[in-house]
Amino acid sequence: MNFNFNNSQHIQQNSPSINLPQPQDNVVMVEYFFFYKPHNDFQIYHITCKEIPFEMISRLLTNNNYLIHNNVQSNNSHLFYYQHPGDKKIYKVICEIVSYDYIVRMLNKINYENELNLNEQQQVEFSQELKDNLELHLKHDLINYLTSFNI
Repeated sequence: MNFNFNNSQHIQQNSPSINLPQPQDNVVMVEYFFFYKPHNDFQIYHITCKEIPFEMISRLLTNNNYLIHNNVQSNNSHLFYYQHPGDKKIYKVICEIVSYDYIVRMLNKINYENELNLNEQQQVEFSQELKDNLELHLKHDLINYLTSFNI
């Protein structure tokens, strides 16, 4: 897992890795990164929110084949869309489980400058129940996260 520890907004030019149709003009995508733990969940998640420009939303809505073929999710991530109630902007929200091995390695690196090379990879099953719970709580809290990034 390669997570960006920068909690401030990150602006990048549109790229193929975003999995949205490419606009003809250069559209700036705004991304927000943070870690999140729902109140009733033991797991920690890495969250990426990508603002979707209106031009792309319009293309997505007119291209149903694209939506059907590109909505496949891996077992360790969850994707959903969120509309901010204040400014009506739409965000693609990507959630990834953060393994405890990863957290231990980062804590050792940050606090002690000790990079442990652990060979074991902890696999956590991202069940539908965890995804539903995460989405429910995150949708409630996203208004606060996104508002704090825009201040």
